[in-house]
Amino acid sequence: MVRGETSEQNKAKKSKHGSSSYLSLIAKLSDEKLETMSIQALNRRLRKLPQGLVQKVRKRRRILKNRKYALKCRKKNSSKEKDIIQENKDLQLEISKVKGELKKVISEKKDYEQKCATLTSKLRWIQSSDFV
Repeated sequence: MVRGETSEQNKAKKSKHGSSSYLSLIAKLSDEKLETMSIQALNRRLRKLPQGLVQKVRKRRRILKNRKYALKCRKKNSSKEKDIIQENKDLQLEISKVKGELKKVISEKKDYEQKCATLTSKLRWIQSSDFV
């Protein structure tokens, strides 16, 4: 009891906040421990507590777990986005390489067509002149 308080004031505080033993039990549960504790262990600890306090503790645990899941999901989505961006860059690089190869093949084709045309014209010239 705090100095200057009456026993009625002290009782009112306990009824408003629960008994001091309940509060010390809850205070001992850090957020990390509450989140990682198995449900069976949590139930054993909460067994003798008032229902309202039990609901608050369970709600707090659910909030902490949801935060963890949301963080994990954000990291996963961020990782997927980075992977997709990298894959896109790789594909763009591959496309530019293939376009370069295509230009080279088209250039070779034109060279061969010119050689073929030259040889065809020489062949016609040889055939037209009666050397044979």
